[in-house]
Amino acid sequence: DDDRLTPDRLYETLRFVGFPDDSVVPGAFEKTVRAFDKDSLRRFLVFATGSPGLPSAPGFELQVRAQPRSPALPVAHTSFFHLDIPDYADEGEFVAKLTTAILECGTFDRV
Repeated sequence: DDDRLTPDRLYETLRFVGFPDDSVVPGAFEKTVRAFDKDSLRRFLVFATGSPGLPSAPGFELQVRAQPRSPALPVAHTSFFHLDIPDYADEGEFVAKLTTAILECGTFDRV
């Protein structure tokens, strides 16, 4: 149901795991997700979960797991609802890498 898909609803499903207290990623992630329009939300969900909508299962969460700092793109494990993201040094790098990963995701048909 498209009415369920809002930046706030998506952000509520995220669980950050392993990021150091001084990491910019969780805050940058929140800022980025809350700025997404519906199309961007769907594209992100296709990248992260393989589906353009939020799963309706009670208690659904998408784990955002810290990886060592590197220039690598985020990696999604759609079967497990895990998103591995390097602990980028700044918000600009995070936004650029996440955007590239979402837009270049070719595993599933484009939304």
